[in-house]
Amino acid sequence: MGIKKIRCFNKPLRLFVWLCIIFQIISCFQPRAKTDSLKLSKDIPEEYKSFFNFRDTSLFNIALSYNTKYRAPFSVIDYKTKCTIIIYKITDSITESLQRLIKVSHHFSSNNRGIIYDVVNEYGFYLAYSPDTTNKINSINLNLFGDSIQNIIQSDTIINYYLKFNQISWSKDFDKSLDIYIEPDGNFTKTTRIPSCIMFIKRHSKLYFILLSVKSDDDYLDKHLLQNLVSK
Repeated sequence: MGIKKIRCFNKPLRLFVWLCIIFQIISCFQPRAKTDSLKLSKDIPEEYKSFFNFRDTSLFNIALSYNTKYRAPFSVIDYKTKCTIIIYKITDSITESLQRLIKVSHHFSSNNRGIIYDVVNEYGFYLAYSPDTTNKINSINLNLFGDSIQNIIQSDTIINYYLKFNQISWSKDFDKSLDIYIEPDGNFTKTTRIPSCIMFIKRHSKLYFILLSVKSDDDYLDKHLLQNLVSK
């Protein structure tokens, strides 16, 4: 009788253990749950404003920021009601030239498993960022996945691309998990390529990322628009 009782006790215990293992496996494939407390403000940092001529209010209509606990703000600007601009400061301290720092590849990256990402949703795409708060960067491995990819500027202080993207992502070190990735959402489908310009720009030893994209994939986008808008 004693042996039978032990076996009956072990069955629900084994079932509980297996359920715990299955739950852990499933949770690894949920990268977009929120962990950060995003706070919305109707203004953007002065250092972000310095990149554009905000005196022309007919061009720049709406400006707001998503403020996070551990990162610089993600600021959103509406340009001519047809385009969205996102600007984000990646780090406060960088000494290396961008040509050495940023390595570009052209593939869709799924290296985000098992990490909980927070998400900024804006105008047909979302930007997901990891909980990594490391400010020091040794390298940036940039993935540009889409069509019509063109390198507009390649210098020590500016790297500028035009592309119709399905994913823009980067990691801080080779073969590491993604720090940030941007993909179509909302009005777009997962197969949509969104006409966009991106720029990494180094100013006063700080590194910034700027994305300009259309709100409709049918809209034309001048591949030199971001280059012309950014104040030198």
